[in-house]
Amino acid sequence: MRTPRKLALFLVSWSVVACSEAVTDPEVPEVNFAMAVDEDSRVVFTSNEDESYDIFMLSPFSIGLPENITITPGVDESFPALSPDRSQIAYVAGGDLWVRGVADTAQPVQYTSTPEIETHPAWSPDGTQLAFVRDGDVYVAKVALPFVAYNLTKHPSLDGDPSWSPDGNLIAFASNRSGGHGFSIYVMKIKTRAAGRITDTAGDDRYPDWSPDGMRIVFSTDRSGREDVYWVSRSGGVLHSLTNDPAVDRDPTWSPDGTKIAFVSYRSGGTGDLWWMNADGTNQSGLRQGLATYAHPDWR
Repeated sequence: MRTPRKLALFLVSWSVVACSEAVTDPEVPEVNFAMAVDEDSRVVFTSNEDESYDIFMLSPFSIGLPENITITPGVDESFPALSPDRSQIAYVAGGDLWVRGVADTAQPVQYTSTPEIETHPAWSPDGTQLAFVRDGDVYVAKVALPFVAYNLTKHPSLDGDPSWSPDGNLIAFASNRSGGHGFSIYVMKIKTRAAGRITDTAGDDRYPDWSPDGMRIVFSTDRSGREDVYWVSRSGGVLHSLTNDPAVDRDPTWSPDGTKIAFVSYRSGGTGDLWWMNADGTNQSGLRQGLATYAHPDWR
């Protein structure tokens, strides 16, 4: 039986301050919406379209149906992360980390088998490492067997939701380590492990994701009394609201070209749907909705 020390509290917990220690940056540039979209990009996500929760992959710029990648009867898979070259998917099944290719004939490889629960895998930009959550801390390991992981955050509070910066030097994550607050977004330098808080709220800020240019971090927050999607500069400062709907909006993920953001929204009913919008919050519309429950999108 799994007996994680901190993770259970982290999973049920929800589901502006400059960062002087971790990061400094120049002025955040405007998004260029005229740039060509990456029509080869893919969104992976968790859904129960085929009854059990499986990992699906969708081309957002085509009219085709999503492809069920895992198809494991009786087993729920979640937290998919698509590798930078789009050839592999890391995900969670049975509380352990697995990796498999996206090809039909690919066989899944189990990378962990521990008493703790692992969640939220995230690929390094070069595709050689995975960050993930174990027992309320963020761990990092090379994608190789034996799978030897080290505790990156190593803090008595709860840390989770890791996201690598595009240059591979920083990891953004959510933590309640500030004390007297809910979860805030932090950025940590991997080499020195110096971490700084870039958001501050009495509520919860979760699920950070870096923009492809490394200048912005999009995240979910319930600071308004409901969950919405915001973005902030990687060094903190002014928060920018992207969604403002009475329903829940969460789990944002940037498109590879930085012009769009996919997210999960409950505005169509009781189950989460896949929505997307321009990176400035305009043109919000359903991407996959009304058919099942959708969660944990990752766009690469």
